[in-house]
Amino acid sequence: MRVASIDIGSNSAILLIAERNETGKWKRISDQVEITRISEGLDASGVLAIDAVNRTAEVISSYREIALAYKVDQVVATGTAPFRRSKNGAVVASLLGTLLDAPIKIVSGEEEAQLCLAATRQAFPELSAMTILDIGGASTEIISFKNRDHRMISMDIGTVRLTERMLQKNKANKRQTVIAEINNTLRDSKARQLLYSASNPLIGIAGTVTTLAAMELQLDAYDETLIHGSSLCRETIQKWDHKLWNMSPKERQKIPGLPLKRADVIPVGALLLGMIMDAANVNELLVSDRGVRWGRLVDI
Repeated sequence: MRVASIDIGSNSAILLIAERNETGKWKRISDQVEITRISEGLDASGVLAIDAVNRTAEVISSYREIALAYKVDQVVATGTAPFRRSKNGAVVASLLGTLLDAPIKIVSGEEEAQLCLAATRQAFPELSAMTILDIGGASTEIISFKNRDHRMISMDIGTVRLTERMLQKNKANKRQTVIAEINNTLRDSKARQLLYSASNPLIGIAGTVTTLAAMELQLDAYDETLIHGSSLCRETIQKWDHKLWNMSPKERQKIPGLPLKRADVIPVGALLLGMIMDAANVNELLVSDRGVRWGRLVDI
């Protein structure tokens, strides 16, 4: 069976073409990411803007053509935080679903956590306990799994949201502005409780983590076989954090492994990742490039 699984998040739209073999395991046939930033301006306006929706619609239309070319048996599509948070999220999801010729399923924060957990458990079956960190464009989720039970929290700090808020405030010391906002969020008692459970292996998923891994490996082209299962230590994150904040946007765009359209938000992403690792008191993060799109395959 061959399936196209599409994940539309705040910053990117991801298409996975996967095939299930006779043993029931899914194999990646094709995987691609386009930065559409559908959540651009959402934090201030409360709605998904026309230009951002149009960018995403173009990509979704192209994904439909790719799915047809691969002769998939089924298309599943998932909408996450931007659709939940926006006043017009359901309308936009309906529009994109029409272009795709498949419905966009808008998932709750709890459902998104379940999908991420399912994908991560499938990717690392040897781990009986784990803490999953999902840094997105609009929000950041922490999911703790142990003894077949999971707990999660969704925090309103994501790379796009923090970058937009930082620019809106227009303060001279933008880095300190972001640090203060992250610290304020991490004071939440549930967030602290889940982070302390990161004595379990801490696994990072989504674009910020995989991009930093690609940058550290100096990859000219993204290679999931090198990214997935690699690790990032706190010292490496700290190095990139300070380096990125001291570079101009044009200088960042020249870094191997860093997509041009992520160059504006990656400094905030590196800072956020480092601060969460500090709060969790862990020195190493396991990298996974499997998230919502893989989680949708589990129940097919």
